[in-house]
Amino acid sequence: MIQGFETLIASKPCSETRPSLVVGQKFPPIKIDYMKNIRQLKLAITENNDKRVKQLCDELIKYCDSLETDDLLELLNFVRTAIEAVLSIVLLENEYSDVLYQLSWSLHTRVGKSILTPLCNSREKKLRSETFYSFIQQLSSSSISRYLEDQITNEKQRNSCSVIIWIIVTIINCSLDSSEMHKTDLDQHILLFQVLLRYINQHFNSDTQYVQVNIELILKLIWSLVDQTMLIPFFVGIDLPKAILTWMQQSETKVHGNLPLINILHNIARHDAGAEKLNNYGAIPVLEAYKKQKLKNEWTECDPAQFDLIYSMSTLLLLSPDEVKSNAQTAGNILDQLIELAVKASQTNDWKCDLVGLTFHITESLVVLTKLFVNDDVVDYVLKRSQSDIRFFANLLCRSTSNIDSDEDEYLKLTQITLFNIVWSISFSEKYNKELKLHKKLIVQVEEVAKKYHSAEIIDHYVPKHFSNIKKAADGILFNLKTEYGTAAAVRKPNKNVKPFVMISYSHADRSFCTELVNRLTAEKNIDVWTDFSSQGNNNEVFHSYDLWEQIAHAIEKANVVLLIMTENYYKSKSCRQEVAYANDSLNKRIIPIYPYNNYIATGWLGVRIAPLTYIHFGRKTFSCAMKELINAVMEQQSVGACKATNDKDITPIKVTEPTAERLPRANISVRNWLVDDVASWFHKNGISHELRILYDFQSGSELLDYGNDFRRNFDQEKKDTRKRFEKKFGEPMNTVQFNRFKDALYRLIDKQDCIQRSYRF
Repeated sequence: MIQGFETLIASKPCSETRPSLVVGQKFPPIKIDYMKNIRQLKLAITENNDKRVKQLCDELIKYCDSLETDDLLELLNFVRTAIEAVLSIVLLENEYSDVLYQLSWSLHTRVGKSILTPLCNSREKKLRSETFYSFIQQLSSSSISRYLEDQITNEKQRNSCSVIIWIIVTIINCSLDSSEMHKTDLDQHILLFQVLLRYINQHFNSDTQYVQVNIELILKLIWSLVDQTMLIPFFVGIDLPKAILTWMQQSETKVHGNLPLINILHNIARHDAGAEKLNNYGAIPVLEAYKKQKLKNEWTECDPAQFDLIYSMSTLLLLSPDEVKSNAQTAGNILDQLIELAVKASQTNDWKCDLVGLTFHITESLVVLTKLFVNDDVVDYVLKRSQSDIRFFANLLCRSTSNIDSDEDEYLKLTQITLFNIVWSISFSEKYNKELKLHKKLIVQVEEVAKKYHSAEIIDHYVPKHFSNIKKAADGILFNLKTEYGTAAAVRKPNKNVKPFVMISYSHADRSFCTELVNRLTAEKNIDVWTDFSSQGNNNEVFHSYDLWEQIAHAIEKANVVLLIMTENYYKSKSCRQEVAYANDSLNKRIIPIYPYNNYIATGWLGVRIAPLTYIHFGRKTFSCAMKELINAVMEQQSVGACKATNDKDITPIKVTEPTAERLPRANISVRNWLVDDVASWFHKNGISHELRILYDFQSGSELLDYGNDFRRNFDQEKKDTRKRFEKKFGEPMNTVQFNRFKDALYRLIDKQDCIQRSYRF
């Protein structure tokens, strides 16, 4: 086994500034003494001059052993060129295996002694860039590929290749430590990484020592690369998520790669595409089994604290915010760890901290928190029960924006984006608004950002799809805090002489469905439609603005009906939440929720708002049938609005405020206080038949809720009993569609009440 491997191989690179790279640049000319030797060596190989080959190799070994220089560039030049010679000899007959083995080990010793530490400590961006590209090219050589494909049979030659791989991969890892990759940089090496994955698949549980070393080397190389989130799509493309889960299921104590495995999975999960693929392959059960195996086998090379932290962060990245909330105790422990990381990192100048023996950038915590803060219960937990509070995040945002124009530090830019999104999420809650408003420095800096930027900033760094850019988040914060960006809005009442004006609120991740919906609606000549990508019909009064939110807000104000395309993407989007808050809470607009698919039920802030509304479910019927139902609903609401219409010049100023008990229907406040008329109104609003209302004859909201809980627990029996009672009372079969409509509305009502009751129990 290669000695010194554990101490010399580079560990996980910490997240830090990643300078741009220059691809394809050459090293300066190499000194003539060993360059001449290597040219002669290649010539001797071509001429099959065995004696001369061995003589030149011996000279090269002596040169390597006696080389005395502190010039890092010269050392790298020598090693790179000598490796080329070794890889040429590997392809020859077995008689060179001894001298090849000696030369490989001489290079190994020289690299460990003179190169690794200076290279890891170097801050010369150009040197690191050239080193990475030069040595990754050597790793792609035909000799390495033949070795990895088990086409080299001589044992000493195989050992020599293993040593060379150690040298190359270790140097690559060191050069990656503070280098910036671009998302297409590995595309030309796709065959190399496919070979590497196949090698691990074939030999993962091998007992051969040098094979175990190779596997850990490759895993640490992959670990280093996937630390750069923008490269994750490349690795998703070669199906690394499936491979990593397979290896975790096969993992045994004889393969010392357990910490790299869990870290690779964590880094993959930091990207939306990676998390989606991992979840498609059932990552959560695999993770849980992997943790149990760790506890059972007591892996000595894997620090328990390190493992637990990475395991926890991976789990949070893979679970939805609502799934996190469902296990409050476990989630609370994980959130505490994330906050500890953020607090420690915030106390350093470079936003990095050492925790459980690993180096983390603050964004590794903030990215997870930003994702989870879509759920108000998580926000409450973090702000009330952890070691952070509103001032912590507000102060961090102010500190990060002190250098808002810096384009050099991409991790600082990501820090700014996450903090703006986190504060935006906090600002949706009325109970935190007062404290945010009292933070004068925060308001001033957010206003400066909102005024300064007129378009989304562009950064060459991956940002999760549900994160908003700094400009949009700043506008959202100010809107929620009722600053000058959230002043009174003029609401135009619908005119009986115009066609219904429909505004569609959707997540950009669901644009394909929205586009089809727009096309079908605009085919109806009696409906005008507006989205942020399409304005069809007589929509000239919706003014154009370079501020997209200003334009969306004006469309909401003009709309007779607002359609919500409700998906998990919609729920996770703070921009969508702001649109719903403005339409529903501030303007009390007519809203029609639309479910495009069967795989989502609204919960949290979205579920509370749509609970009393009648929705259209495209996932449960043909598109044409659902469209007909939607068009009828739009036209029906237009006719209702027309009866109450005034002249188009009538404008009602509405102050933007949070929902209050006086303005909302009784169904939105306390169901248990409903009277018989409120229950009847609920049946009517949800489109449930008069016959079912008469059959159930609920006299209060409490009766309705209590029955609903029993109904959910004993659904099959209740369905049978209701059918029998209906047929007996009305002399005809019960309409299944009506019954399902009643069931769905009842479940939404119960879930809404549960959500309200749990709002402070997380």
